[in-house]
Amino acid sequence: MNSNHWKPGDIGIDVDGGGSFEYGIDISNGSLLSGCAWNGVFYPQFVAATPWTISSGSNVGTIDFVYSDTAINGHYVLEAAIPLSYLGLSANPGDSIQNIGLHWTMECGNDVLNLNADVNPVPEPATLFLLGTGLIGLGAFGRKKIKKFKSLDI
Repeated sequence: MNSNHWKPGDIGIDVDGGGSFEYGIDISNGSLLSGCAWNGVFYPQFVAATPWTISSGSNVGTIDFVYSDTAINGHYVLEAAIPLSYLGLSANPGDSIQNIGLHWTMECGNDVLNLNADVNPVPEPATLFLLGTGLIGLGAFGRKKIKKFKSLDI
């Protein structure tokens, strides 16, 4: 640890909503690990920010991962593309809603990012059907009004 530079942490992934992170992304090499053991943050008063980095785990596979350690306008970039099958999840229509939690923090623990996301596809055919029936209904309503006005025209 350099007193002027805190290291970025790894990314924890909670796939069952239990509050523990079954998977993690090692940002040093872009690998996805399962059954992770985690290290805590440097400052004990930020224990709520734990975990920080992965100390061990089983390699699931390499994922598409980008970490920019050069700040752009004061911001860093973390981006990952993970096949859902690596996490035991599916995006097939009809599957139940699956929630995942993501966690990231820095070595010191005072900057924390916790996100929750639903892995549930939007049923596009049903959405388009509703849109189509709504447009047909509006068209029929408009047509009825036009007929009514034409019959009043003398």
